[in-house]
Amino acid sequence: MVSHGEAKAARDFEELAYSKRDTASLVIVRDVLYRPRWSWEVEEVREAEVDKLPADMSPTSSAWIESLRPML
Repeated sequence: MVSHGEAKAARDFEELAYSKRDTASLVIVRDVLYRPRWSWEVEEVREAEVDKLPADMSPTSSAWIESLRPML
């Protein structure tokens, strides 16, 4: 991401991963400009309308986004 408009904390999720607790924070970021580049941490960048999410999205990610629908 090289620039963006409003960024708003949306929700925190507590997750159990490998027998330990972890927190995932979702942030709604508007008007994003990004230039994807190679990274050890980011495998792929996708852009999609909230009503046209990729079919191969993980069930966890889909549930998180669905829970934010009223805020979108």
